[in-house]
Amino acid sequence: MKISVIGLGKLGLPFSFFLSSKKYKVLGYDINEKIEDEIKKNKVNIEPKLNEYIKKYSSNFKFEKKIKNIIDQTNITFLVLPTPSLKNGSFSNDYIMSILKKIYPHLRNKKKKNHLLIITSTVSPGSCEKVFIPYLEKKGLKDNIDFSLIYNPHFIAQGTTVYNLEYPDLLLLGSNSDKAHRIIEKFYSKIYKRKIFKKTSLREGEISKIAINSFITSKISFANYISELCETSKNTDAKKVLDVIGEDKRINHKYLKIGTKFSGPCFPRDNKALSHYSKIQKISSVIPDRNDSINKSQTKRLLKILKNLIKNNKNQKIGICGFTYKKDTNIIKDSQGYDLLRLI
Repeated sequence: MKISVIGLGKLGLPFSFFLSSKKYKVLGYDINEKIEDEIKKNKVNIEPKLNEYIKKYSSNFKFEKKIKNIIDQTNITFLVLPTPSLKNGSFSNDYIMSILKKIYPHLRNKKKKNHLLIITSTVSPGSCEKVFIPYLEKKGLKDNIDFSLIYNPHFIAQGTTVYNLEYPDLLLLGSNSDKAHRIIEKFYSKIYKRKIFKKTSLREGEISKIAINSFITSKISFANYISELCETSKNTDAKKVLDVIGEDKRINHKYLKIGTKFSGPCFPRDNKALSHYSKIQKISSVIPDRNDSINKSQTKRLLKILKNLIKNNKNQKIGICGFTYKKDTNIIKDSQGYDLLRLI
């Protein structure tokens, strides 16, 4: 079976070669044609282990420059495109819409119907039902006849993307079509032998994606709150307190550690997106809003600790170890090291 992937960025390219490693023939498309040269020269530096996959499985991958060939030669297309955050916290659909405008004429003329369009990008709740499907229907395509839409975001962290694709905790499959659910579940059953599929409607899937990351930010915010509480208490070690809390199986130790602010491309924006959707639904957004405010206070908390440490030696040199938001990534924006250096 041939699979197509549109968008060969920090997730799209590793995902393409992950599929290639499972013996699928993959057609990849991106407006940045320099990616083709980087793949041929095996000089892709966006993710650990990716070059190993490129070297082993490049025979199963082809960089395709024409959208028509992508649609004509495959029956499943993954859209792995940027969805930048807007000022109100929601996600922009501009990149996805620009691709839908390119592919709908080819879907309309295709003899074999019910092409699966799989949205892997994180989108705001309601995007699939209120934006993408109505747009394609206005162009003369029939939902669940000419195409079926599936929401299938992956829960990955940069620096461990390949590992996360190989060993996911769950696979979210959102669709309003039972037939589409059966097709995509059969497709993934050839890759994953464990029962990790979580089938939802489109809207349930969209909410689930951002809600998971927002819940994780709640754990991080709580851990930072406990840390600050212990810092103001005599003879109190926050590490020991958090270790005790994490032993409760209802809570567990994941993300309940000594640390600082959460950052990166997913946690902050998904948390804000949940807040925005809550306000649209006219319910309280106090939890994601509070997570955000606690997070913003962490750099000032560190600065206060630092001032106390050097108050008797103002000329002391300060070193910051770690400038990106996590190891094996090159993302500096909003990282704890960057924010601390800026305030210092």
